[in-house]
Amino acid sequence: MVRYRFKVARTRLSGGWGVFGKRSPNMGLTTILALSFTVCFSLESAAAAVLMPGELHVSSLAIYVLCGLLVGGSAVVVALVWHLRRCHAEISEQRREIALLGSTDQSTGLPNEYGLLQSLEDNQDSARRSGRLVVLAIDCEVRGRAASLNSIAAIEDSLADAVARLRSALALFDPAARIARGDDGCFLGVLGLESGIEPGDLAKTIIQVLARNSEQASSWTGIECVVGVAVSETQDADIPSLLDEARLALREASGSAVSGPSCVYSSGLKAVLFRRHTVEAEIFAALKEGTIEPHFLPKFDLASGGITGVEALARWHNEKLGWISPREFLSAARSMGVMVELDNAILLSACEKACGLPDHVTISVNISAARLFADNFAEVVRKSLRVTGLRPSRLFIEVSEPTLFERPVQVLKVLRDLKAIGVRVALDEFGREGLAALPYLSQFDWDELKIDRNLADQALGDSISHDMVSVVLSYMTRGGVLITGKGIETADQREYLESLGCMAAQGYLFCGPLPASDVEKLFFSLVEQPYARYSA
Repeated sequence: MVRYRFKVARTRLSGGWGVFGKRSPNMGLTTILALSFTVCFSLESAAAAVLMPGELHVSSLAIYVLCGLLVGGSAVVVALVWHLRRCHAEISEQRREIALLGSTDQSTGLPNEYGLLQSLEDNQDSARRSGRLVVLAIDCEVRGRAASLNSIAAIEDSLADAVARLRSALALFDPAARIARGDDGCFLGVLGLESGIEPGDLAKTIIQVLARNSEQASSWTGIECVVGVAVSETQDADIPSLLDEARLALREASGSAVSGPSCVYSSGLKAVLFRRHTVEAEIFAALKEGTIEPHFLPKFDLASGGITGVEALARWHNEKLGWISPREFLSAARSMGVMVELDNAILLSACEKACGLPDHVTISVNISAARLFADNFAEVVRKSLRVTGLRPSRLFIEVSEPTLFERPVQVLKVLRDLKAIGVRVALDEFGREGLAALPYLSQFDWDELKIDRNLADQALGDSISHDMVSVVLSYMTRGGVLITGKGIETADQREYLESLGCMAAQGYLFCGPLPASDVEKLFFSLVEQPYARYSA
């Protein structure tokens, strides 16, 4: 009987202790109870064999008390162990979820930069391929209906569309290419590239695939992108270093008008970017100290040869870097968000220096879109005139044709506020897009049109265009609008623009930009024809 009960206990114990594995606490308790009662009955049987009846009653009571304590203590232990095991499982699951969240971009579901590096590290053998190793940094901007909707759903759809397009583009070069999204929002790509394919061709293909309009029913979408490329001739290159180089190339492509929408990293790029970083860092001090100041490009009357006005052009000489080109510091001003401050400083300085010029000489200041669309521009102009004492009729505010096209209604409203002050308004780069700005000529009382070289070249090569441009300029001239030719470098260009109807001109054929002190030394021989209306 005793052997049988122990046998039963061993059988139940073999499954019951599964509580420390995957069994439930009920199974563990059942096992403990079975074991306790088996021990109890065994002890009782053993005591019955050696004890007297009176002593047996006391011994049985002690045995059952001991059995109860054993059962209660065992139940507590089983419950505690089960609870600890469940907590351990939950913690492990949470750790897995946290690790997944930490390695995944929530907007796209792609791996983030950490996840990409971890994946490449965990799968080094499968990630290494023949050919060169290419790392991409791609900055995307959605255009089209999805961008105009500006909703979360539209943005998510656009991101998903961008990911799908990017996968298809990279698969053309490497089906095993890896895609991720960096913490800065740009897409990252790692792929192998055969030796016969140029990295620039890879970047162009990506740009073309992403730019193609989507055929989704919810939105037509084009994705404009800028691509930075870093290349290693071997597959065992350091990926984080290549990512840094790709981002440097991306920054160069984003901030330079020369490199275009893509750039391949080269050893000389660090020096270029270091200079750009220095320019961006120095521009705040330059604005504070007033070292960015206007130089003046004279405007000549084609009939008399006299100077009728000057155009203020920002110039910057830095003690560390020397002369910094306008393209450099204007790009830095835009990227650092100080275009409004720069325009304000040039406007105030130009008005101040114009007061030292002869009274009949006008001053033109070209205003950026950022300054024009900011609040209270008319009030800023009014304050500059009041502080410097310059008469409003001597100041021309120039607005470029691209700025007019960007927000025509808002631009025209601001220009009307300026006209109410007494300031004159010029349309700069007229004809840059052909005659696209023609409808706006009748919507506003322009004081001056500055002819872009593109329009002059187009009219020169086509007789029909020549006749159209001549008619338009003749019409504007009869309305009292000053027609000025820009960028004249040869005598032939001067003669042709004069035949089109230009009355004034500026360019290196006559004179380049000069400091204010040099402009004051020039001899002004203006004949009051035909610009009597531009004098005070």
